Amino acid sequence: MRKLIWAAVFSLLLVAPGHAGAEGFFDLYAGAAFTDSNDVKISAFGVSTTSESDFKTSFSVGGRFGYWFGFFGLNLDVDYFRPNLDPDRATVAGITAKTEVDVLGVGVNAMLRARLVNTTAVPDGALQPYIFAGPTVFITKFDFDVTGAGGSDVSVDANLGFTAGTGVTYMFTKNFGVFGEYRFTYNRPSLTITDVKIEPKLNSHHLLGGVTLRF
Repeated sequence: MRKLIWAAVFSLLLVAPGHAGAEGFFDLYAGAAFTDSNDVKISAFGVSTTSESDFKTSFSVGGRFGYWFGFFGLNLDVDYFRPNLDPDRATVAGITAKTEVDVLGVGVNAMLRARLVNTTAVPDGALQPYIFAGPTVFITKFDFDVTGAGGSDVSVDANLGFTAGTGVTYMFTKNFGVFGEYRFTYNRPSLTITDVKIEPKLNSHHLLGGVTLRF
């Protein structure tokens, strides 16, 4: 599936510059990610248990590159955030266990937009509300560090989820604008630390702002 996503993206980037009316764009964004309190399943030695866990608010940063074809667009999106468990550490008998969670998402999104509010600088619509959705490969790293017991373990998982969102862009000129955006990411990693399988549900809400360059 990951190979299919990359093949689709690079095919788009090769073909789009020659497409009449194609408008390229590059966006950078940053903001905050809020991960829902949710179930975490833990399995070991044939026994499973599920408990609800909280997650800390994280920064969320990323960028995307793509093309608009009138009202329809496609993009390659890369984002990063850290939905750490809350609390992310515990101490028992002088031994402290600390966890860290990192998530990198690489996805392809289809986009739809409207063009409103014609201005002198942008006669075809400076205000551009949009929606988007698409498959995302999430690479999740879980770091379990035990202080006082002489070791730490790291587990990395790549799985297919999805991203969907909406936002609004305001173009000050035909080539430069700013935008505000909400996105939802759905990620179900499966991580293994010393024969213990950890399966959190990382439903996350991102509030973002950024700049866009059009060419």
